[in-house]
Order: sequence, then structure tokens, then C-alpha cells
Amino acid sequence: MATSNRAPSELYLRGLQRDSFLPFIDDVEQRCAVVAIGSTTDYREKATTSSGMARLGPGAVSTYLHPLDGTTADAVGGLWRSLTAAHGHRTGPTSLLLGGRTLHIPEASEAARAARFRFDAICGQPLGPDDYLRIAKTYATVFVEGVPQLTLSQATELRRLITMVDALYDAQVTLVLSAAVPLEQLFVSSGADSHADKFGDVIGNIVQDSGDEMFAVRRTLSRLQEMRSQAYVARSASRGLRMESLPANEPTSVVMWD
Repeated sequence: MATSNRAPSELYLRGLQRDSFLPFIDDVEQRCAVVAIGSTTDYREKATTSSGMARLGPGAVSTYLHPLDGTTADAVGGLWRSLTAAHGHRTGPTSLLLGGRTLHIPEASEAARAARFRFDAICGQPLGPDDYLRIAKTYATVFVEGVPQLTLSQATELRRLITMVDALYDAQVTLVLSAAVPLEQLFVSSGADSHADKFGDVIGNIVQDSGDEMFAVRRTLSRLQEMRSQAYVARSASRGLRMESLPANEPTSVVMWD
């Protein structure tokens, strides 16, 4: 049994050299009973509602904070200090090695397995999936601060944010994010000629195999919603405890786990 977000005929849609993939689609349709569930229920949102929103650190700080003002900055800073204090407050810049290339981390705590970035540093620079996967495999908690409301003019940054969230979500990393607006307003079209369809076209073109054009955006919003839940953070904390069993002096460029 296999599950997919796409019908067999839509697999690898818009992919390079898709013609060579079509015989596989024929095999799937001939050999498998294809069942369209057709549910409109967002089970991530449902799980978040049932477990409640996560609250961390002093003052029970949310993992998604807005707007970008002094109060939010103080809350994020307090949460970072609280997290690292339990491991001796030793923080500073570091780097990860990736195939002969160096990925710079502005602030991190090796003991707490935590990293802290500005949005411009993690999504405004030419990073790719391998970079985000390495971050997700190295850190149990990632802070991303200063996320703007993303519009058509920031499609590249949006693609990187989508890729980053995918990597962190799959690895069950706790994400603390400060943004300009509430989550449901994070991705919008803007300007007189930037209607939602046009915005969707851009996202569809930059996210491979997106199928319908807003799918990647909707999935990211759904995942960010679940990553705010108490249930998700509890799973992430369990993962963090497993990571702590690794030697403290293990080189971060080779730290791996299941």
C-alpha cells in the first residue's frame, strides 16, 4: 500500500524528462487499485486543536510569535537564553561542512543542539535542500527571526522557506519563528496585477512537481500549524533527548541519527 498527495497520472508532473517516467504510471494504474480519498480535512490542524498550542520557557512563550516588535524580540531572546541556560549558556557562531562548502551558523549552542538565524540569513542566501537537511540533522531546535509577510516579489525566499520547513518537519525539529503577521497571513499576493492565480503560477514554477500551483504553500502553512502544537513539540523533545546521547565533542559535520 502506498499513499500520495497526487493521483498516479499527476506524479512527477512538470518533471524533467517525464516521458521516461510515464511507463511507471501505466504500471501503477494497471497493477494497483487506486482509491481517491477526497477528504478536505486538514488532520494536522485537527491534531493541533486536540493537543493545544505549545508554550515554552519563561512566561509560556509560543513557538510562533508576531508581530516584529520589541515585545516579540524580548520573548524570543528570553526563550533562547532559557534554552541555552540549561546547558551552560555557551553560544556563538559556528559552521557545518557540506561537500567541501561551509555553511555558517550565526549563533548556536552545541550542548543544547540549538541554532539561531535571521530570516535573511537562512532564506535570503543561496541555500538548497542539502543545507536545510544538514541543519535538521544537526539541531533539535531552530530559531528563525524576522520573517516578513511574503509576496510575489519574494518568490525565491518563499521557495527556500518551504524547503526549510519540509526538512525541519520531517526531522521533527522544534521551530521557533518570529514573523510580521499571523500564520494565516504569511503568504499573500500583493499589488494590482498580482492576483492569487498569478502568485500561484510563480510558486508552481519554482517548486518542482507542485501539481496544483498553491499546493506547496498550503502544505507549508499546514505543517507550520502542526509545528506549533504541544504534541509536535513533545515528539521533538523526545528526539532531542536521543540526540543528547551522542558524544558532546562529536564533529557536527558527521552527526547523524535515525
